[in-house]
Amino acid sequence: MSQTPSNEQYAQERGLLLANLVLTRRKDVQIVKFENPEDAGLDFLVQVPQSAIGLSLAPRPKSAPELTFLAGLGIEVMATSDPLKDEAAATTYANKHWKRRSSKALHVFPVIVMLFSVEDDQGYYSWLMEPNPDHMPGAILGRVPAFDMHQITKHSIDAAIDRVLAWYDVLVKHFVGKEKK
Repeated sequence: MSQTPSNEQYAQERGLLLANLVLTRRKDVQIVKFENPEDAGLDFLVQVPQSAIGLSLAPRPKSAPELTFLAGLGIEVMATSDPLKDEAAATTYANKHWKRRSSKALHVFPVIVMLFSVEDDQGYYSWLMEPNPDHMPGAILGRVPAFDMHQITKHSIDAAIDRVLAWYDVLVKHFVGKEKK
């Protein structure tokens, strides 16, 4: 006889499925799932293989392979069976419930937290580690002090991923002195 999952387990499993569905609307993304998400402090990593940056670090022997740098976006998923009527309600929920979580990981790359109400499949997101590709002289990454949840749409996810890719472009240019190929 199988056990019925708790409401919390059910909501989290659905939240993970919804996040995967939302993120794979973009045909160029690849979702990397962690065997033990607790160890990574993330549920999964989003990569865009077409954004890979080939790096030739000089000096190197001709026989040494070129390095490939692949941009990543960390995703942490929260879910609830409670309704979340708007961004303000989602922001309140996320900030209240995030404080109960403990993360073992220090992230040095962009991370988004997604929150889903599995009652109506409504989704919201906020940066946890926010990239700023426009900061001069190089890209910066900052941990947000509190979440500011925004409704998930195809446009909002595209804009977030594009911002991450722009951040990595600036980062690589700044540290390696090389434009993306």
